[in-house]
This record gives sequence, structure tokens and C-alpha cells, in this order.
Amino acid sequence: MTRRAHIAIAIISLIAHHSVADIVLLTNGDRISGDIQQLDEKSLTIKPDYAPTFAIERGAIRSFTTSTAKVWQIQTRAHSAKISESTTPGQVLLDGVSVAINDLRLSIKKTEPAWRKNGHLGTTVDIDTGTHEGRKEFHIDAELNLESKDWRHNLKTNINYDKDQQSVTENMGEFTYALDYFFDDHWLARSENTYEENNLPPNNQYTLTGAGPGYRFWGEQRNRMDIIATYNYLWFSSDTVDLEFKGWAITLDYMKFWFHDKLETFADVQMVFPDVQAVDPIIDLDVGLRILLTRKIFLSLRYDYNETTTEQERVVDSGYVVGAGINF
Repeated sequence: MTRRAHIAIAIISLIAHHSVADIVLLTNGDRISGDIQQLDEKSLTIKPDYAPTFAIERGAIRSFTTSTAKVWQIQTRAHSAKISESTTPGQVLLDGVSVAINDLRLSIKKTEPAWRKNGHLGTTVDIDTGTHEGRKEFHIDAELNLESKDWRHNLKTNINYDKDQQSVTENMGEFTYALDYFFDDHWLARSENTYEENNLPPNNQYTLTGAGPGYRFWGEQRNRMDIIATYNYLWFSSDTVDLEFKGWAITLDYMKFWFHDKLETFADVQMVFPDVQAVDPIIDLDVGLRILLTRKIFLSLRYDYNETTTEQERVVDSGYVVGAGINF
């Protein structure tokens, strides 16, 4: 065999040995090479040369690299770039900037609508510490989010029914729908509508509709922190009074997963500033955590606080809430 043939064979062998591939580094020290095909909120999918395509749970990934540019999504925007390994566990480098793997998605098609959904259905027991101290309350709450590159739909409902040995002490339902439009990775516009009905005397009905700007500090879907300001019209009616007024509202919407998606913390805080001198700012606070027993089943612990103050009275309703539910 000639010297030229030996050189050609050596070059071919070298290319075959160092074939282009993506590399995934696992928390247990293993390295898997192949073609990364998908990365969603649950797992990373890779196709090795030596095995069929399989999925790796996000929590098992320390970092990864890609040999070619792919279209990634951070928050709601697409970025075409190579990924490099980060020395920080749970992070990668995108164009030299450290990014959490939990905030990253692999877009199969940049123009694909890619509606993403998440939500939960839960039941809780409330140990009340407000005006009805000692009352235990059973209630059901549900939430559904549908989010694309530019739009987000959010639906929430809460149904409370409580009955002691003598009478029904609470019978209410609340429904909220919010529509958000994202101008970019941070700025958004919101339209929101809320309806609440209490079917005990004096049979209150409360309606709110409003719109305004918002700012997302970081994240998407469940990992996010948004602050939103809306100007609202409010209607309140009962058997004894009918009121109509306006006012600004400031809302904090926060959710984040910890410890490889085993713990979720959340906060939903709203302050309404009515343009009525006789009514002080209305405070509505809901903070807590969910412990994920599996990907679907969770236990929850929440603290609810509601305060309304007028010239005639100050009403405070607060309670610690424990419960369980499912994610979807």
C-alpha cells in the first residue's frame, strides 16, 4: 500500500472517530453523545449513533453542548445558536451567556405556533384565622394556562362551600380570565375579567374588568415573575347596596421550581386602589408552596390574606391552607 493510501485511511479514521455530535453531561458523571432532537419542560430527547432515540429527565442533566446551531427558545423568543457546557450545574452557555436549562426549550420549527399548556386542580382544607376563627373550610381551585410565543390565556376558578352543624357558613364561587400579549421577552399587555358571587345573605356579586401594561422579569410558564398594572372598572352589588367605581391595581405573579422540580413556590399578590375616598386599598394575597410527590401529584401549603377597609369597618379574612391536587 502506498504512503498516500496510508495517509487517506488515517484521515478517514480520524474523521470517523471525531464525528460531529451533541454531548449531554449527566449529574452522575456519564456522558452521552448523539443528536439532541428535543428539549421541553420535562426531558431532553437524544438520538445516539448506537441506540434508538430516548429521553433524559431534566433533573439528571448537569449540562450539555451542541455541535451545530439549533433554534432555542428562552422565555417566549427564539434564538439560533450553539450551546456550550457550563461549569455550573443545571446551566449552559448560549452565546457566552449562562442560561438555566429549566428556562430553555428546543424549537422544532421557528414558525410553529407551539401552544404550551399547564395547570392544576386541587382541593384544600382551610384553618381560618380571620373573622370566623376556628372554622374549617373545604374548597376546590383550578388553574389553566395556554401560552404561545406571543399570547397567554390564564383561567382560574375557586369554589368554596362550608357548612357547620347549624347552617351554611360560606357558599361562593370566583372565576378569572386574563389575556396577555407579549411585545418581547419582557413587556406585555393584559386584559383581565373577574366575577365573584356569594350566595349567602346579603348575596354579594363583584365584577372587575381592566387592562394595562406588565413586565416579566424572568422565566416563562410556571417559572416566571411578572408585575402588572391595570386600570379597572369595578361593580359591587348586594341586596342592600349597589356600587360602581374605578381604580388601579398592581399584581405580582410569581412561580418557580426548585430541587429538580420537586418543590414549587408561588405568590399571587394584588393591591387595588379604588378612586373612592371612603375605601382604602384592597389587599388580596396568596402565597405558598407545592411539594411534588410525582410529576402529577402534589401536596400544597398556602397562606391567604384578604383585607378591605372602609370608613365604617375593616374586614380581614386570613387562613393557612393545606391540600393536595394534580398537575396537568
